[in-house]
Amino acid sequence: MSATRKRARGAMPMAAGVVVSASVLVWGSVVPAVADDEVIVDQGAASAAGAGSWQSVDESVSTAPSELAAKVDANDKARVVALRDENGVPTFDVTNVKGKAQAEAVVAQVQAKDETLAVAVEEKQKLITSTPGQAQATNDPSWGSQWALTKLNAESAWQIASGSGQTVAIVDTGTSAEPDLAPALLTGWDFVTDQEGGHGDQNGHGTHVAGIVAAAAGNAVGGSGLAPGAKLLPVRALDAAGAGYWSDIASGIIYAVNQGAGVINLSLGGHSDDPNLKAAVDYATSNGRTVVAAVGNDGSGALTYPAAYPGVIGVAASTQSDGIASFSNYGPAVDVAAPGVGILSTVPGGYASMSGTSMAAPFVSASAALVRSAAVSRGLGAVNVESVLAATATDLGSPGKDLYSGSGRINPRAAMCGAGACAVGLNPTYTLKKHKITVRLNRSAVQEVVLQKKVGKVWKSVTVKLTGANGVVSFKVKRGASYRYLIPTTTATLMAKGKLIRVR
Repeated sequence: MSATRKRARGAMPMAAGVVVSASVLVWGSVVPAVADDEVIVDQGAASAAGAGSWQSVDESVSTAPSELAAKVDANDKARVVALRDENGVPTFDVTNVKGKAQAEAVVAQVQAKDETLAVAVEEKQKLITSTPGQAQATNDPSWGSQWALTKLNAESAWQIASGSGQTVAIVDTGTSAEPDLAPALLTGWDFVTDQEGGHGDQNGHGTHVAGIVAAAAGNAVGGSGLAPGAKLLPVRALDAAGAGYWSDIASGIIYAVNQGAGVINLSLGGHSDDPNLKAAVDYATSNGRTVVAAVGNDGSGALTYPAAYPGVIGVAASTQSDGIASFSNYGPAVDVAAPGVGILSTVPGGYASMSGTSMAAPFVSASAALVRSAAVSRGLGAVNVESVLAATATDLGSPGKDLYSGSGRINPRAAMCGAGACAVGLNPTYTLKKHKITVRLNRSAVQEVVLQKKVGKVWKSVTVKLTGANGVVSFKVKRGASYRYLIPTTTATLMAKGKLIRVR
């Protein structure tokens, strides 16, 4: 029995990656890097998960070792993963074991340590969630083959934002540096082989997912991603067979946060809950990152993790006719739906069509990148990305939120508008006559206008009125005072502020 250590450096330059060795202590860095969108905090995800909730002691610390190791047979290879807090970052101590007896002994040892917050016994499992046998290579991909981009009105969305300034982490089987991806591809980390990179993809799943997010647009090569201006951080946590350990996925999530990724895509899932995986998710959401996960392809109501965790946007797969794919899981974990049937995207060496909730999730991740990018460029401040995506989704199936499509199929442009990114600038004018200030907007619309009075050095609001449909409103004012008007930001208009008006 031996334990080796793996160290995630955290907030380092993208090319720096991490230093790792065989298996497994992930040392967190001092502080997580700020996401690309410095002013954005995905408040909905953070509050849903409970900021810092990963630091609570999990019930696994007091669970009988025999119960935690119940699935390990006499000759099975497994991992015992213990969670602790190091400088505010989830840190995993991982020990490779063989057989149930050894697993139980190591569990008892780590449970006895005061710093242990959670413990789990892991065996490698198949985790990717694309539907098998549905990849069809094509030598001549084109915009016309990408029905999902038309359904999501991608060209209209790009009039507002393309994802510029955002980084989306693809925690998957790796991301191959295909011509359509190379301009967006950063240097990441391979947690399967413990080395810098993440560009090797012997499965093809991760490369396909990455292309849905950010394949280059307008370059006369292949197809396009929904957020072609975004950067891609490849994090390889699954092997060539699409199998892997929860601890590698959890380490990948923490790494993505510490590298500054604003959005983390998890087109993977399993039916077993894991306290260390949940800790990594909570760490991401409490640091304002948007976490998106596929809900699974069993066509059942079985819970799939990490999609079922609070704060994670769980994604179902929709069809070209806005139905829900028969293979798509349903239940409370479904927050929204996105295209997931016959999706053309990049694979190592070319392009292919695949189906699955794995394909639906990156459309949501790309939409999140668009919203965050638009919010930063427009200076909108904190945006609840999950709430905006849900509130502006196109309702499918039963009216309102349901177990199959959640709030409905995402609408990227509507989401950006819902966050206020479609607002137009106002250039109002005013007239002062007989102690009456009349404000005229440069557009016909009902708009709230606040009249403020200067008292000493402070502006105080004294009256709030709505303009008429013609965009005009009047206020009575007093002689000898100084006023100004303020028009608050709405989803339709940006804030406007009048200059000082002296009433003589």
